[in-house]
Amino acid sequence: MRSTLLFSAFLICAGQNLAFAQPLVCPVSTAATANISSKEVASLVAIENPVDRAAMLSHIVAKLRDGGMVSSGIVENLVSAYCPLVAANKSWSDQQKKANVRSFASEAVRAAYAFEDASEIILDVALPPDVVNIINKKALQDHVTVQDWAATAVRNAAKAP
Repeated sequence: MRSTLLFSAFLICAGQNLAFAQPLVCPVSTAATANISSKEVASLVAIENPVDRAAMLSHIVAKLRDGGMVSSGIVENLVSAYCPLVAANKSWSDQQKKANVRSFASEAVRAAYAFEDASEIILDVALPPDVVNIINKKALQDHVTVQDWAATAVRNAAKAP
């Protein structure tokens, strides 16, 4: 399960160019709709202390998990709820907004998978948009998810002499 999220933190924001001229485009959740309080998500944007932020994120993750949501759906819903709040911040540049959302996506992945066993490790790897486009095409050709295709490619590369 964790291997399917090998590049998830990056792929959530895939195709986002770091150039200042490109505005942040927020993902829309395709996972089951969660009952995430807008007040709770807004507090995540406002909390600057990493310990307090992690505690609040863990609280939200636990609530979503108790509601029956799986880890991948939790990450997708959290990022989809968080991103528009960051995008609305007029004091940050587009690059700062993108970096903030990417960082949060990484935090969300760690929080959502914290309670699972450590038999697999999630790698958070930034890739240029042209590489992501190639991965998307190859996954489509192989009729698998992007995450599964990337995990297989990394496993195969690790086996090579």
